[in-house]
Amino acid sequence: MTAIRLPQTRVLQALNKFGPLSRKAICKRTNVTIGPINNAIGESDEKCRNAGDKRRGYPSLLNLKMVKYVPGEEDGRECDALAITADGKKALESSLKELEGKLPPVNHNTGHKPYSNAKKETNGEAPKDKPKKPAKAAKEGA
Repeated sequence: MTAIRLPQTRVLQALNKFGPLSRKAICKRTNVTIGPINNAIGESDEKCRNAGDKRRGYPSLLNLKMVKYVPGEEDGRECDALAITADGKKALESSLKELEGKLPPVNHNTGHKPYSNAKKETNGEAPKDKPKKPAKAAKEGA
């Protein structure tokens, strides 16, 4: 049995607990952003998925046959949902056993400051534009 990575364990746990889910719903259920979720699952297109697996250095859940596409619905519209397979359930069980049954909390501390459109602290006023530097005079006699 192939050992799976922590984000892959989170995906499998969500699918095992809640049934077939879209990628967006998996993000909501796991509290993980779409990037790590897509890396864990793999690309929809097989050729791209194989290239992505090679680039990342580990196989995706789709290539490991631990998840599969099934018809689903999100926000009243049809979508491709993902479901856990029998191999996925075995891998989840093995991974949780290794983690002593509990996944560590999601670490969102990436060192990046969140983007904000908030006004700088200038008594509630928008920051004033910096004065423009005067244009340099053209050299004479060149």
